[in-house]
Amino acid sequence: MIFKDKYLQDYKVKKVKGADGKTVDEVYYAGPLYDYPYDDKAKLRWQQMYFRLNLMLVACWIAALAINVAETSYAFIVIPLACCVLPLYYFTLSVMRFVFNKPPLKREQHDKIEKRSKKALIAVAVCYAVAFIALIVYYATEMESFTGMSFAFFLLIAVPLIMSGLGIYRISALKSFEIDPKKSAGTSDGHDEADDSGVMDDDAGKSAE
Repeated sequence: MIFKDKYLQDYKVKKVKGADGKTVDEVYYAGPLYDYPYDDKAKLRWQQMYFRLNLMLVACWIAALAINVAETSYAFIVIPLACCVLPLYYFTLSVMRFVFNKPPLKREQHDKIEKRSKKALIAVAVCYAVAFIALIVYYATEMESFTGMSFAFFLLIAVPLIMSGLGIYRISALKSFEIDPKKSAGTSDGHDEADDSGVMDDDAGKSAE
């Protein structure tokens, strides 16, 4: 099994006697575990906030690129919008993990929910801010081309910029805490070092040899 280097230290190897009596190496999770200090209703509200924010950002992004206005023909407006695809993708993945990954969470899961979602939203806000500034400059020089569809396009840039900023603020308020892995029934592969019979850590096995 291959793990990313960043989280490799969260895994250890132990010796396990198989059904055939041979000793084999088994990888188990030994890193920190995380949970949220919320009841089911509060957790659901957080999940709904994440989901609605993600849905709104993706919908506005698609609409802004699909709308047929003169503004979309200028690279300095369209390129920042196009750059939103990666942070929006990662934010969507974070939302899916937050909804479907059940605590206790491994460190990798925790980071990809809290840390990655915040970083992704910051990147989205930066892209929209650049597009918004470029749009203001465009209107300052091409105000005669401003139409009703131009106003709709302006809203499709301004609203996600505001919402991503508010989202960063809200996500910063999401709290989690580290729990003791030995007290959790949901540790990684369901193994508890203290309860495994015929099992020894890799280091112990080497010393015994």
